[in-house]
Amino acid sequence: MKWTWLGAIVFFFAWLFVVHGVAIVLHEVGGHGLAMTIVGCGFDGPNLTYFGGGSARPIPCPPPWLLRNLAIIGYAGLAVTISAGAVAMAFQRHAGLTPLTRLLVALLATHFLLSELAYATSGGYYGVRDPGPAAAWLEIHGLHLFAWLPPLVLYATAAPYGACAIVDAFREHFGSRTRLHTLKQMAATLGAAELLYLVAYRIEAAIRPDTLPGIEVAAEQRNAQVKAAPSWVAIHEFPIRRVLIPIAVAAFVAALARPVRRLEGAEDAAPGRIPRRHAVGVAVAALGCAIMITVLGRV
Repeated sequence: MKWTWLGAIVFFFAWLFVVHGVAIVLHEVGGHGLAMTIVGCGFDGPNLTYFGGGSARPIPCPPPWLLRNLAIIGYAGLAVTISAGAVAMAFQRHAGLTPLTRLLVALLATHFLLSELAYATSGGYYGVRDPGPAAAWLEIHGLHLFAWLPPLVLYATAAPYGACAIVDAFREHFGSRTRLHTLKQMAATLGAAELLYLVAYRIEAAIRPDTLPGIEVAAEQRNAQVKAAPSWVAIHEFPIRRVLIPIAVAAFVAALARPVRRLEGAEDAAPGRIPRRHAVGVAVAALGCAIMITVLGRV
């Protein structure tokens, strides 16, 4: 039983790494890189991390340069990753998938949707990072609300849907008996894996000087620059995470509060066990993501 529990933590930690690897490559290469090639002056390669964020290196364009093109490039990464998350969320409802496969796909889809929509909301609200150019243009025209409210609405819509998909698939595979049992199981497996991933992210951020600071740090830097050189740019200091975090928490609380429905034959293995084919598949995917990030990061 001890090895089963530890194995589940390692399994989900590896899957979180796969989710991150796929997301960062889609965002930086499939989104920003492609947009820089189409509407910019070219793509010089990505800067990728193993557990954190990344960036894309554009080939500088001579002046004048259109703010519209910067906005397109900025939102390209978000658009690609959010679209992939929406497709994955629809696919996880496929009747032929086993509960554990649905759980893995739901984790990927929910991570894609919530992390990217939260990024779009925060970046648009503070006017930094990828949504920054579009937010600046909207603020010039008195439309700053549209820089962050639409992604916030989508975030609030996606959170309950993703939470229900994760909880339902988890209950089916792990054979949860009650609401409290579900909570304990999820905390001991998914929660522990998320915590381990956070530790890995913090360690990488501490030893890598090229790791980008968080959104709020970027917002503080922007606000300090605006205060030092007053201009038409407004200062937005409200911590938008106080809206985003409660929405996500409420979504998972509501999903966990629903009655547990046991379906005959729903488990694709003994409750709580990770089938060998899934373990091997996730291990291979994690190795592939590590190689992909290493190779692309050195281009």
